[in-house]
Amino acid sequence: MLEALGIKLITVLAGFLFETGLATADKIQIDNAPSWYYEAKNPDYIYVFSYKKGGIEKIDPLKNDLEEKMVKKIDKIIETVIYENFKDVKGKAENRLIREFKNDENLYLFVRSNIKIDRIKQRKAKEKGFIKGAEEAAVFGSAILPKKKLINYQKKRVGKLREEIEMTKADKSFDKLNSEFEESDTEKELEAEIPEF
Repeated sequence: MLEALGIKLITVLAGFLFETGLATADKIQIDNAPSWYYEAKNPDYIYVFSYKKGGIEKIDPLKNDLEEKMVKKIDKIIETVIYENFKDVKGKAENRLIREFKNDENLYLFVRSNIKIDRIKQRKAKEKGFIKGAEEAAVFGSAILPKKKLINYQKKRVGKLREEIEMTKADKSFDKLNSEFEESDTEKELEAEIPEF
């Protein structure tokens, strides 16, 4: 049952990632932002966008912001997939698999090692002109993460989670069987039948 649930989790996640990629490929234009800002041009990637007011000194904070936004975006995707497809799952082991799938303590590390900065653009401050108003200096950025990398990462996670849950179940069953054996008269009977040397 756990194996089938794990396969379904990954299949539904992959379907969701690629369906939403196609559905959200519309371009959004924001005044005074670069033309590529909020443009998810390749459906094979998850995109995040951010900007910071200020100059070149804001590039590192912008990169950190992009990483955090990617983690939040993936968390939202996972929550949506679980809510829409797995909210009625019954069984302790199955619920544990879903709960641990949802709460990924290593997601930030995965994102940090796989995210790629797609573009960064600095906009210099402009003084107020006769026709146009003043513009503050700002840095705009976009970052991408391949959807296939996320799916492969989640496949490995689900496999490990499933193994851990199955081992826990096996340990509990063995402990229960052992305690029943110790409580029964069978152990005493076997000891009585074994001759001493």
